[in-house]
Amino acid sequence: MSSPSRSTDDASSPEKKKPAAQYSDLSAYSQPRDTGQGLHINTRISYAVRVLKERKGLPTRAEDIALASNWEELEWNPVFQNMLKEHERVTFDPKTKLFAFKADHAISTPAQVLSTIQQNKDKQGGISVKSLKESWNGSQQVLEELIQEGKVLPMRVKKDGPFKQVFFNEVGEERGGKAVTAEFRDAWHALKVPTDIERALKESGIKSSATNPSTHLPIQSNNKKKGKKGANRKVKLTNLHMAGLGVDLSKDRVGEAPPEKKKK
Repeated sequence: MSSPSRSTDDASSPEKKKPAAQYSDLSAYSQPRDTGQGLHINTRISYAVRVLKERKGLPTRAEDIALASNWEELEWNPVFQNMLKEHERVTFDPKTKLFAFKADHAISTPAQVLSTIQQNKDKQGGISVKSLKESWNGSQQVLEELIQEGKVLPMRVKKDGPFKQVFFNEVGEERGGKAVTAEFRDAWHALKVPTDIERALKESGIKSSATNPSTHLPIQSNNKKKGKKGANRKVKLTNLHMAGLGVDLSKDRVGEAPPEKKKK
């Protein structure tokens, strides 16, 4: 009697692939959401700090930071919140439980802008306008007013370009200082620096200064030729116990020849 044919639904037969349409609405919740951002914890912290920085020091809740930075875990995970609290550019108020960006300067009024610039008058290179603007939104307008009043001196890359550094004017009108006349400013900006300075100096009969001769001294090599060592090297005698046997080790001794073997 022939054995019954196996059913197509037998477990040993290969399973048919189900259409992808059945899984189109399913999501792998164990995988992180593709937000276009890095998933490393340090990258997440950087995005959160950037959110606070864009708010210009405005106190912000953890929920708002999590929403703006696409980091949902920050809203309820205390480990991530503590990491954000310990960041050097973040301040946290335990009473209000609000985060804020820690700027370089604590300023919020025109008087504080001027006092900050004055306190850093000895700082080489002045104060960065960018750092002042990051500390307070109204810094740009206050700086323009202080420049017009002559209390602050700007440093520009170009004549009419934006200023990037500011300096406190120590020689103001109260100390006898006067503003530079427009005629002098026009004459100053009319001067053009030649592209070939050395050629321009020769045409004017001016000799360019020589370079520092100390920078062109010949370099003395420390790689001296190594001579043969050991010619006059003293030999340290170690077999001192032989001296007690009457053996003079300071002289060369010729060993005795071994006895000849007798021929058979």
